[in-house]
Amino acid sequence: MEDIPLDVGQNMFFQHDGCPAYYALAVHQYLDATFHDRWIGRGSLFTWPPRQ
Repeated sequence: MEDIPLDVGQNMFFQHDGCPAYYALAVHQYLDATFHDRWIGRGSLFTWPPRQ
């Protein structure tokens, strides 16, 4: 992420793609802190079925 320009990174979403459904509070907290509710997956504001 360090190589991505700030203006691009602030509008970027992260998606766990191709991985099985996995949920841990530590992972959820890290993704919220890093991507500020701009991530897609179990426990996010944007749900997406696993392995889609």
